[in-house]
Amino acid sequence: MTTVVVPSGETVAASGFVIYAKDYQRLVDFYAAMLQLQIIEREDDFCLIGGDRFELVIVQAPADIAKQISISHPPSAESIGCAQAGIFY
Repeated sequence: MTTVVVPSGETVAASGFVIYAKDYQRLVDFYAAMLQLQIIEREDDFCLIGGDRFELVIVQAPADIAKQISISHPPSAESIGCAQAGIFY
C-alpha cells in the first residue's frame, strides 16, 4: 500500500473514502469483491478495507437515519441523487 505520513506522524493510505451505509456489511461484501480489497479492521459498526493504494471505510449509519432510507430494486435515478466521486493522482 502506498502511504503518506501526516503531521501527527501517523502513516496513512495515499487515498480513500468514507461511506455511511444503511446495511454496512452488504457494502463491505460488495466493495471488497468488486475492488478486490482486503479487510484490514472490522468492528460492530464499521469496517476498513484496502488495497495497494486505496482504503475504504464503511460505517453503519445511525439507526434513526438508516430507517429513513428506502432502497428500491433496481434503484431509481431520483433515489441515487447526483453525487459523484473522483480520484486524482
